[in-house]
Amino acid sequence: MTFRDPQTPSTLSVVKQDQESGTTLDGATFALYSETNGTPGLQPGGDTLVGECTTAGGTACSVQGLAHGTYYWLETKAPQGYESPAGAQSGPIVVAPENAGTTFPVTVIGDPQKRSALSVVKHDAETGAVVAGATFESWRDADGNGRYDAASDTKVGACTTTAEACGVDPVGFGTYFWVETKAPQGYQAPEGRGVRADRRHGRQRRGETSRRSRSPTRRCAAGSTCARPTPSPRRRWPAPSSSLYADTDRDGLHDPAEPMVGAPRTTGAKGRITWDKAS
Repeated sequence: MTFRDPQTPSTLSVVKQDQESGTTLDGATFALYSETNGTPGLQPGGDTLVGECTTAGGTACSVQGLAHGTYYWLETKAPQGYESPAGAQSGPIVVAPENAGTTFPVTVIGDPQKRSALSVVKHDAETGAVVAGATFESWRDADGNGRYDAASDTKVGACTTTAEACGVDPVGFGTYFWVETKAPQGYQAPEGRGVRADRRHGRQRRGETSRRSRSPTRRCAAGSTCARPTPSPRRRWPAPSSSLYADTDRDGLHDPAEPMVGAPRTTGAKGRITWDKAS
């Protein structure tokens, strides 16, 4: 008489983590292959796919009911906001008679964050024209309070505008601020110089790498292009009183004999002088 005993089934699990912070990530899909072609290492075209799973709920995902053999995890889809690194797979995991049915260590595979480029442009507050020569610093909201604080936030780069926007090296997830440290010649840096730009996990547009910051209040999807000028008001110089004369002889020049229109006036709060009823 022959007795046949079934193999004790085993379960293998894999978890996805942020490569930088170690945070467990949802939304990563993995394929589990069994070594069947006799060549050491994973060959997806030659080894046998035995199951797939996707991480969710902040925990690992698993494939159950596995027989004795050698297995490999392969990441087939990275979570939103991440990139699968080269060789996003595990080493060999051996299920043998002596360990079958036991709790195997969870395989950990880390993914790097997708990086986004941040840029800023300087505009004239009145005309909207792009202005060169403004220097900005980019700061990360390290303390997480949503406000720019030089004492507690982290500087990530600096740039000076030309006829176009300027930018810093691509950044990871987080909230960033542009801070104008030097206004263009003939301009004054406005109050409230911090310009906020968010780069949040799971909320950025894919396939876009640059975002032009132009608004101190509006939040932007990371990796996308959103804009509002960072204005600098024109510098107002105090002016002496001015007088308006009538060009009675129509020669286009002021002659001492030509009459003054009204009394001398000085610039108002907006830097302008107005004469009413001038003919």
